Amino acid sequence: MRIHGVLIIYIILNIVSIPEYSCHPLPDSEGVIRIPITSYYDEGFVARLQVGTGSMPELRLLLDVSSSNFWVASSDCDRKYGWCSSSRHYNHTKSTSWIDGRESFSATFSGSNPITGVTSIDNIVVRSTEKDLNLEHVEFGEALIIPLGNIFNGKVDGILGLDSTKQSQSTGTPLITEFLKNKLIREPVISFSLQCTASESCATREKEVGELVLGGIDYEKFHGSIEWAEVTDKNSWTVNMQEIKFGDTSLCSGKCKVETTTNTPLIVGPNNQVNEIYKLLNVRNIPGVIIKTVDCNRVATFPLLTFSVNNIPIELHPRDYVIKASVGKIDFCYLSITAYEEEQNEKWILGSTAHHSVYIVYHLSQRYVGFAKAS
Repeated sequence: MRIHGVLIIYIILNIVSIPEYSCHPLPDSEGVIRIPITSYYDEGFVARLQVGTGSMPELRLLLDVSSSNFWVASSDCDRKYGWCSSSRHYNHTKSTSWIDGRESFSATFSGSNPITGVTSIDNIVVRSTEKDLNLEHVEFGEALIIPLGNIFNGKVDGILGLDSTKQSQSTGTPLITEFLKNKLIREPVISFSLQCTASESCATREKEVGELVLGGIDYEKFHGSIEWAEVTDKNSWTVNMQEIKFGDTSLCSGKCKVETTTNTPLIVGPNNQVNEIYKLLNVRNIPGVIIKTVDCNRVATFPLLTFSVNNIPIELHPRDYVIKASVGKIDFCYLSITAYEEEQNEKWILGSTAHHSVYIVYHLSQRYVGFAKAS
């Protein structure tokens, strides 16, 4: 079962082997699209799109590198579900370019119950940093049943999957597929960069701005070289790393399985390894919640969480795995590191939190993940 970090954090806040191409430069500004994104500490990366033609609202879509699904909340969705009652909606009757797809679809998000609805075809306007990009006749899902509760607190109106290799099992057309078809990008490569300085906790800020880069690599967004690891699981962005350490304590050595994703903000690890971290940090429990709190006054002394790729250390600082929140005049610090519900899972998951200090690149067709220190 996938740990659904968005729901957990929402509750807390309301309680209290290098690929061949890597030797050559990937495309620079030509054939590369930069899309502005926002990142809230209690979710992931959000881009804004206009779906439909005419007086249509701008929709906020959560970017998911682990799926190809593209769906939005329909104006006909069932209001008894929290997501539908708090989100913006797509109303096809107000779009002059809508084409009736009307095929049923069913999708899941991060292990959720099925999200169901019907497909539609319409024009899309993507807000890039340079200009608006118009895509015609794009298929997507109009979600009618969204059993996700109000986990995004009204900040998200749908899901935009980015993994075009899963298109045969998806709802709608992945955005990157449309860009490739229209020759707007040259490479099926994606990465994220956030404007977050080393002197502050990335997770403390309620909202950040950054970019989703499609079609190439932004060389100004990282230091040194990119370390590439081949994906070992066709269903996820899972790679093998040589070692995982917390300070001087080795948590895993040899073939350590690590998945990168953006559909959870958390860093998730095997129970026995995460418990070692809990002991070292002297964490405190919150009744009824699996997330742990720590002493805010000690955060600056916490060690690095290090993942070794090709024996090169990729480091996460305390600002990357400790989130600070306030309830009234009281400050709380809690870990974005948590354990699986089932004890037998030995894989680590690096969610959107890990993308702050680490520049992570996804090569869709060659199935490699690249890691570098973010600028």
